[in-house]
Amino acid sequence: GNVTYTAAELIGGLILRDPTGGHRTDVTPTAANIVGAITNATVGTSFEYHIKNMADAAENITITAGSGVTLINNDSINISKFFTATYLVVITNVTSGSEAVSIYGLGTRNES
Repeated sequence: GNVTYTAAELIGGLILRDPTGGHRTDVTPTAANIVGAITNATVGTSFEYHIKNMADAAENITITAGSGVTLINNDSINISKFFTATYLVVITNVTSGSEAVSIYGLGTRNES
């Protein structure tokens, strides 16, 4: 089914996702979880991660935002079979209770 990714998965850099039988709508971790997972996070701290769609059929993955997360360039958020999407996470607020993160879709590439 649909999943919520962990901050550790994003920070790890590569998520291999098999939708197993249908289109999925997955959720990013919350901004608080992302900020909390980064030692000494500051505004402007950033990292990239990738999601590779490992489907064996025409099953798409759509990414939606967890609390405190803003998705930018949403046209690259829908990941088709055999595609890998690249994202840039940028911390925009580290204040406890007001954490905020922007996630930029940097595009997809076909790896079939």
